[in-house]
Amino acid sequence: MSWKSKTVATVLFLLVAIGLFSQLYSDPWGLIKSLAIAAAFAGILYLAVTRLSRTNAVSSSDAGYQKALRQQKNRLKNSSSQHSLQPSTSGKLKQMNKLKASRRNHPFRVIEGRKNKPKTNETKTS
Repeated sequence: MSWKSKTVATVLFLLVAIGLFSQLYSDPWGLIKSLAIAAAFAGILYLAVTRLSRTNAVSSSDAGYQKALRQQKNRLKNSSSQHSLQPSTSGKLKQMNKLKASRRNHPFRVIEGRKNKPKTNETKTS
């Protein structure tokens, strides 16, 4: 916060404090009533905001995400039950699966950097 905003906030809080003390001195019952009304209004506003945010929280994108999450849980549950029924695989088969997984084509490409290298006008074709 800048010093200007700190100064404005301090002055504002001082004016509020002066107003509360003057109302407490002149009409304490009126101060209690106004504070109770302000608290009730703040509570109603808080409840309304939390209720509205709950209903808007399940939007179409969130609903799609929740559906995909349920499908993934079902898929994992089904695959774990199928794996328990199958006999255990040999170590060689597991190694082959790891090798296949590591050889997958990825959409990434390594770009060779030229950091700390002299600039040349060569074009590389690949």
